[in-house]
Amino acid sequence: MSVFIGNKKTSQKKTNFRFIPPPTLINGHWTWKGLRVGKTSWGGKGLFATEHIEPGLIIPYPGVIMTKTQAKRVNNTWQFEFARNVIDGNPSLPQCVEGYCIAAFTNEPSVFVESQKFNCKYQEMYRETLAKMPEYRDVNKAAPFLVVMCPLAPKDELLVYYGDTYEENRRHSNYQTKIFSPENYADPVAWDKTTRDFLSIQNTRAPFLQEPV
Repeated sequence: MSVFIGNKKTSQKKTNFRFIPPPTLINGHWTWKGLRVGKTSWGGKGLFATEHIEPGLIIPYPGVIMTKTQAKRVNNTWQFEFARNVIDGNPSLPQCVEGYCIAAFTNEPSVFVESQKFNCKYQEMYRETLAKMPEYRDVNKAAPFLVVMCPLAPKDELLVYYGDTYEENRRHSNYQTKIFSPENYADPVAWDKTTRDFLSIQNTRAPFLQEPV
């Protein structure tokens, strides 16, 4: 694809959507390429880039998918709703221990930190994309995946929106996130392009869906 800027013709490459390679077990801990869990400025834990990451990186969320009724019995702040179900990424779960569910450490941008902006999005994948997914352990294809929407530099924190239904957990954790809108995207132009490119490679049918297992 080419676009004209002034009198110059430039090439605009399509976003390279690709799955992150499966993690490597090092000294009893799962290590994901280009990512690490570290301390945030407010003292909690967050997910950070360790290298330059271009938009389009897809990161799985290996947690446990359950119905909303089941989720109420084990309610915790690691849960968030998607479609008809709930995913639980509690690091103490067998599927998530030793850093395997690294996407669960992604935070939302705080209203009190001006520099924090959304640079990732949780997205359900379509069959065409899932056909290229590597063999991860305990990843349910119906679960949302974390997609990098804007360019990331080393040490950048990955920040995402957990949705309107997460409001109760926000109150429980005593924090407020920013409004999920273009003015709060880290790079609105990159975000828009990544969104358009993602839709262009998907079938217009519904995403892959299956019941909780």
